[in-house]
Amino acid sequence: MQKENTKAQEIIKVENKNKITNILIQICYVIGILITIGIGIASFVLTYYFTNQYSEYSEHMDFRIDNLLLNIIGVILFLGVIYIVKKILKKINNKLLLIATTIFIMLLSTIFVVSAKIIPKADQDYMIYGATEFMKGTYDWLDSGNYLHRFPYQLGFVYLVEAIFTILHTQNPIVIQLVNVLCIGNIIILLYGFTNKIFRNQEVNKIFCILMIGFLPIVFFSTFVYGNIIGLLFSLFAIYTILVYREKRKARYLILSSLSIGIAVLLKKNYEIFFVGMIILLILDFIEKRDKKIWLCIILSAIFIVLFSKIVYFYTEKRTGREIVDGVPMISYIQMGLKESTETKMAGWYDGSVVDIYLNSGEDTKKASETSMNILNGILNDFYNHPSKLFKLLGEKICTTWLEPTFQTIWINEPAEYFEQAPESMKNNKLLISFFDGKLSTAYIEYNNIYEIVIFLAAGICLVKGFKKPSIERLSLILMVIGGFFFHLIWETKCYYVLTFYILLLPYAANGIYIVFEKVNNLLHTIKNKKLKLERNESNARRTREKEENC
Repeated sequence: MQKENTKAQEIIKVENKNKITNILIQICYVIGILITIGIGIASFVLTYYFTNQYSEYSEHMDFRIDNLLLNIIGVILFLGVIYIVKKILKKINNKLLLIATTIFIMLLSTIFVVSAKIIPKADQDYMIYGATEFMKGTYDWLDSGNYLHRFPYQLGFVYLVEAIFTILHTQNPIVIQLVNVLCIGNIIILLYGFTNKIFRNQEVNKIFCILMIGFLPIVFFSTFVYGNIIGLLFSLFAIYTILVYREKRKARYLILSSLSIGIAVLLKKNYEIFFVGMIILLILDFIEKRDKKIWLCIILSAIFIVLFSKIVYFYTEKRTGREIVDGVPMISYIQMGLKESTETKMAGWYDGSVVDIYLNSGEDTKKASETSMNILNGILNDFYNHPSKLFKLLGEKICTTWLEPTFQTIWINEPAEYFEQAPESMKNNKLLISFFDGKLSTAYIEYNNIYEIVIFLAAGICLVKGFKKPSIERLSLILMVIGGFFFHLIWETKCYYVLTFYILLLPYAANGIYIVFEKVNNLLHTIKNKKLKLERNESNARRTREKEENC
């Protein structure tokens, strides 16, 4: 009797833990639903676009009110194509389809990289230059007034570029772009793995592959050498190994996860968002399983993030004989992220003020931090006195960040300043010029506009449908999207910064589309059954009348 009572108490404890976990996950689901459905509806109505050629100093956007009827027709056609392609590929093994999808996207990306010969510009160019100077033993880029003196946290990526250049005996940035292509291939494989683990449905896996084939922005993002793509690969691997750990409970997966997130943050500091997401997932797992090894992963991840940065700084000081300063303080990015729009910049977009504050403070990080805090306090007081300004700014940031359907992939590839500076190979490439400002550009924007509507609304449908059966696995990727959404709401923002979160919605969108197809199939089946039933009733009535007439 006592044993039965003990078992009953244990069952109640487990159920209570699951209830707590489910409630916390469902809260995240609600936020995810509001974001995905909200952006999906907004993208149905509005489209944002750039009004100028590339300029380092001008990132102005305009918007248009969309034709709702054309968008509805576009969405129906898009889903119709997916449905037909899925039927055609019904007998194709999903693993073969994944391989074909990965090769297709990598091949397209490689063709674009090799044929376009895009020249890295702005920060990309500065880091490539820093790596090539390091190879020569020249370290002026670390001196006062120069790029790495202001932004020393970029050293991790600079050293990666230097290592690749050294190994391959080249200084051609196309090599780094091709490394991006390799990373994109692995990202596709990882996202397929997430899709399989989260939904465990072969039809959903197939739809994911079809969506991935149509995800063109990632092809044109491959030329962007800023650490975003490589960092995303390591971040996704960190989250994926946590899901594997939940199945196998082997400590080595937690260690792999910690190492991966440490490398991701070293290459791109913004991936601290994934670290925060990891902590939330691990705490939820602890509430559910009471597995103390979870804390090992959290502590190790924090240690690796700090340690890798310290090692890079220490190595740089020993190698160059220069002291590495803290550079531009992070608080400066928040004050910049909450600034209203100007004639050349949208609200919260980079405006150079972080550097101006740093230089005007005598390159003293502490003074720059104090100045930024004073500016931020002024901005917050203004918002307090005029709340409408805050809502206007946040609304503009959301729209300019998420409603530009190409996610700035045309803009980032345009030649620096003007076409006159472009190489001859680009000037003579009519397809490329049309892509920048011609019929191809228009077609690309319109296609991505429909694609974006489908992805956000389908992802929202997936979350709504899964609300009653929440799981840590299903939360894993959408949690990162939520983190990215709120991070760029207060931080500096750009469209291409959130492209790495946008792609995480594809598994959810695939499941959402599957749900829609099932509903449609059930509806058609019901209509067919009603029609057959009606025909049988009519046939029976006819036979009855014939019998009566014969009698």
